Amino acid sequence: MIKIKLAQLVNAMQSKALDRLMEMAMPIKTTFRLRQITKQVNEKLADYHKLRDELFTKYGAVANQESGIWEFDKANVPVINEEHTSLTSTDIELTGEPFKMRDFLSSAAISVNDLDLLAWLIIDETEPAVAPIPEQLDLPREPVEQTTKASA
Repeated sequence: MIKIKLAQLVNAMQSKALDRLMEMAMPIKTTFRLRQITKQVNEKLADYHKLRDELFTKYGAVANQESGIWEFDKANVPVINEEHTSLTSTDIELTGEPFKMRDFLSSAAISVNDLDLLAWLIIDETEPAVAPIPEQLDLPREPVEQTTKASA
């Protein structure tokens, strides 16, 4: 199960990070799993767009038909922002498990920004580079002899 905030999903789509991931070549099993998750993502985003549009129209916002940009009365902006933040703070669940890096081809390349935006979907599976050291090692200690070189 993948549990995230709606805002993470919206950001991944608005930035096109998820689109770029879906365009990458990957093993068939990974492609299949990603398709299952993106179907759910699209459903969640359709619900979000509907609720967002209802919120905006509730406060008299009008979508500019030419630009597709919403126009707001300045007096309503703080309350719209507050309610939109509340909407995007909603917890959502996607059926499936996050991908591990090994699920992708070794030649796959992704930007740091995209990886940050998709951190809910792609996880790091690497082991720590250095094994942790126990707090106390019970090793016998022998005195160290110090020798000095005599000068001639």
